[in-house]
Amino acid sequence: MVVGGAQLGHALSNVPLMTDYTGYGLGTRARARSCPALLGPVMFLVAVALGFLALGTYLGRDLAVGTARVISFVGLGMLLVASFGGERFRIGSFAMGWLFGTA
Repeated sequence: MVVGGAQLGHALSNVPLMTDYTGYGLGTRARARSCPALLGPVMFLVAVALGFLALGTYLGRDLAVGTARVISFVGLGMLLVASFGGERFRIGSFAMGWLFGTA
C-alpha cells in the first residue's frame, strides 16, 4: 500500500485512512465555516472556562493544604474520566458541564 509516496508494511494495511467525517459516529460530513464565524463561539467558551477557573481560585484561596490536595486529585480524576469515559464526556451539554466543573 502506498500512501503519500511512502510504502507501508503489511501490518498497517488494515488501518483505515482518515476521512472528512467527524469520527464521533454522527455520520455527517464536515462543513466549511469562515474563521470569524468559528472564532467567536470558541472564544466565548474559553472565556466561560476561564471564568469558572477564576471563581474556583477565589473560592479556594483560604483552603487547607490537605483539602487543596484532595480537590487537585479530584480534578485530575475528572480529566482522566473525560479522557477515557467515552462519547458522553466529549459531545453535548453534559460534556460542557463536565469541562466547566473540571476548571
